[in-house]
Order: sequence, then structure tokens, then C-alpha cells
Amino acid sequence: FQAGYDITKQLKDKLKGLRLSNADYQKYIDRKQEVRKTLIYGDQRVVDDIVIVNNTHYSDVLLTNRIELETGRRISTAEIEKAVENLYALDRFELITYHFEEV
Repeated sequence: FQAGYDITKQLKDKLKGLRLSNADYQKYIDRKQEVRKTLIYGDQRVVDDIVIVNNTHYSDVLLTNRIELETGRRISTAEIEKAVENLYALDRFELITYHFEEV
């Protein structure tokens, strides 16, 4: 803690250029909140299709069966996380990611 405090004190003049006024910071917060209002969360979307990008020796059918998700309905974040856990249980993946696309 002390080392960080000391180096910050030494760089005080250089760091001043990075600070925001209270008004500018409030504008930043307001903008962030406006953008957040326009977000459509995954739980609010009906999932029409699930596409698996498979870079393993497992078949797409096996992975699809393993995730146990049905299309044509809203899928909760908890369900998606459970599906990811089911894939990690195979102990063959370093990283599993997912995202939503509006088509």
C-alpha cells in the first residue's frame, strides 16, 4: 500500500492531466446510465439458434446434447452457465465463451 501511495505522490503532476472535473465525471456517469437503459440482456432475448464453433475432436452433436439448451425461448443466464459447466465437466476445454447476435 505504502509503495503505491509514494509513487502516486511522485507522479502527482503527471497524473493531474488525467483527472476529470466533477461536471465531466457526472456527464460520464449520466451517459453510462443512458446506454445501460438501451441494453438488451440475454435473459430478455428469445434464442432462435445455437451455433457451436467446435475446435475439438468431439462431435457437434455430442456438444449440443451436452449443453441441453432448447431454442425458440428465452434462456436464463443460469441455464447458460449450467451448460458451460456441463462442457467444462468434459475436462477438455481451456476456455468456453458465448455471445448473442442480433440477426
